[in-house]
Amino acid sequence: MQNNVDEIFDVVIVGGGPGGYSAAIRAAQLGGKIALVEGKNLGGVCLNEGCIPTKFLLHFSDLYKEIQHSNKFGLDIKNITFSQQILLDKKNLVINRLVKGLTLILNKYSIKVISGEGALLNANTVEVLDDQGNAILIKGNNIIIATGSTISKPPIPGIDLSGVITSEDALDLNNIPKSLVIVGGGPEGVEFADIFSNLGSKVTVIEMLPQLLPSQDSEIALELETIFKKKNIQIYKNSKVSSISANSDNSLLVNIQNDNEKNDISCDLVLLATGRKPNTYDIGLEELGIKFSNSIIETNDCMMTNIPNIYVIGDAAGKYLYAYTAFYEGEIAAEHAMGKNSKINYQHIPSTIFTNPELASVGLTEEQTKQLKLEIKIGRFPFRASGKAISLGKTDGFVKIIVDKNNDKILGVHIIGHNAAEIIHEAVICLNLQATVKDLANTIHSHPTFAEALREAALDVDNLSIHKM
Repeated sequence: MQNNVDEIFDVVIVGGGPGGYSAAIRAAQLGGKIALVEGKNLGGVCLNEGCIPTKFLLHFSDLYKEIQHSNKFGLDIKNITFSQQILLDKKNLVINRLVKGLTLILNKYSIKVISGEGALLNANTVEVLDDQGNAILIKGNNIIIATGSTISKPPIPGIDLSGVITSEDALDLNNIPKSLVIVGGGPEGVEFADIFSNLGSKVTVIEMLPQLLPSQDSEIALELETIFKKKNIQIYKNSKVSSISANSDNSLLVNIQNDNEKNDISCDLVLLATGRKPNTYDIGLEELGIKFSNSIIETNDCMMTNIPNIYVIGDAAGKYLYAYTAFYEGEIAAEHAMGKNSKINYQHIPSTIFTNPELASVGLTEEQTKQLKLEIKIGRFPFRASGKAISLGKTDGFVKIIVDKNNDKILGVHIIGHNAAEIIHEAVICLNLQATVKDLANTIHSHPTFAEALREAALDVDNLSIHKM
């Protein structure tokens, strides 16, 4: 059965995740009549199955671990336990509260939300299939594709066995496993490693490349690896999983290969943290002749495809799989669709990883400056020399600032430490404004704070740090 929505919208958006709902709201703010198509839950993976619930669980697991070690602050607390069901209920309460808030905002701007799976029928029409299989045709002057991404599963024998789970499954476990193997040492893998280690699991992380967190500055990644080893998290680098098989006691056997060496690890569960891939197939792109290769859709700096009124944003665009870049891309695409000459600026995107301690970075890594053959100076400041860090017992990690030796411009800032994900935004502004390291060093910071470590690292570039030990 097929029905048509009689009205013609200024913008039809396919996908209600961070990019999609941001585009809908911005276009509506600019006076547009907007339709938003979503097949599952508003907020997408980030709100329902990613950023928000994992950060909730990271906070809880950190709190649980801190209470267990509260005797170092003179607190005598014994027999700490937690209810997994109450924990899951609270996590779902947080998600539901945010979804309700998002629904109120969409209603505020009179955005028409249509439930179902959307696909392009032509350059001005989206066909939406509801859960009953009925088709609805929605027409729009502009269409924004924001269909997000899905979990990428590597071709490992045994990957479909019971007990091999994804990040989505991990968020709804009724019991904490005694042992867990995580396949993938990227941001998702290390965050889950921290969660389950804090909750009592014996955790092993397997990473194919020579470095944990391959995209991070190697010095920062090595620091996290050292901290993880203190937490008894086992790490295999330069390693791949060749197979997964079932043991007679319902546990799993993971075969790991590293060069010519092989290891077998028994565990209760295997968690796949091997990345995501854009949801761009079977939504009409090929039929319309929209250009893309290797799952990355070609867009210009307005997020427009080769078809002028069709835009692609967020994970579907395949460039940066972050919720916060999706927010920005959605705003740019919506503004352009509504007649503004808005353009994307991908310079100086921060990276944040919410382990304990957190990691955050912006700009070039030291390895990248070497590849570019740049002459650099480096300043560092350890949190073990920070008054605020010592007072809170959060002394792991350091700040690292990389500076161009010829003009003192800041090239990159890398932080591992408490509140790193908050501190990094000062560095983002510095890079956006092309600030010199002296500009940062001459900026007075409040004391005692974690952020003042950034100024101390800036001073250390020229060996002028006051508090560095």
